[in-house]
Amino acid sequence: MSKFDFMNFENDGLFEFIAHAKKYTKEEAVAVCKSENEDVIKNNEVREITAEDIQERFVRFFIHAPEGLNQEFPDGCYSYCSKFNKGCFPVWVIDLAALYFTQQEVDK
Repeated sequence: MSKFDFMNFENDGLFEFIAHAKKYTKEEAVAVCKSENEDVIKNNEVREITAEDIQERFVRFFIHAPEGLNQEFPDGCYSYCSKFNKGCFPVWVIDLAALYFTQQEVDK
């Protein structure tokens, strides 16, 4: 089994929390996400996270980081991939940016 457990994937200051789907249930992934990102959730008005917010994707470790990431990760990195890629595994994805309250929702 992979050494990977969970991590945040950052993209332009916004990020997704991902957890290994074979090591965590959806409910466990939500709990770990809340624990690991408590400050971000509190400071950015993120709504309550539930198991329904989880998507399944696939990740693998790239020895040579994909184009666009190679400057930031010269020793390789985990990145999304097709489920048909060698060495990939399923992950639960919680897109925290998608859970931000809109100003309309905050005003309610």
